[in-house]
Amino acid sequence: ERAMEMNPFDSEFFAWVDIGYFRHEGFRNQRMIRFIPADLTQHQVLILDARRITHKRRWAQGTDLGGGFIGGYKDGISRWIKQYYEVIDANYRDHFVGNDQVWMLATCNQNPELCMLIHPRGGYRDGWFYMAPLLHGQGLNVSIDGR
Repeated sequence: ERAMEMNPFDSEFFAWVDIGYFRHEGFRNQRMIRFIPADLTQHQVLILDARRITHKRRWAQGTDLGGGFIGGYKDGISRWIKQYYEVIDANYRDHFVGNDQVWMLATCNQNPELCMLIHPRGGYRDGWFYMAPLLHGQGLNVSIDGR
């Protein structure tokens, strides 16, 4: 949020990208974001929906969104941050809030208009890092909002 407010590169699109996305050499030392889905609005955030990945992995239960990437335009990110902290504030007294992915998903569930969820499909070795090839515009088979 602070980097977005400072905006040192005069950017329109902003993203939090976990360092794990750069494990694959094909994405190192390159411009990461070359493609943004055309139907992502200024009022939304782009997030990986990991439900198809997590249902097979017992250790991953409760991590139904990929917390390693979230992106969007300033208005969408600002709106999402506000709603995310409202969800945290409403739950921290009675629930463990240390797993951000659970609360990211709750934010999207309570505010579906704020979230464009991307479902990884075919062609990439690790679905957890699917946003990297997608944002490179590598033409992988993408599924948005379960379609």
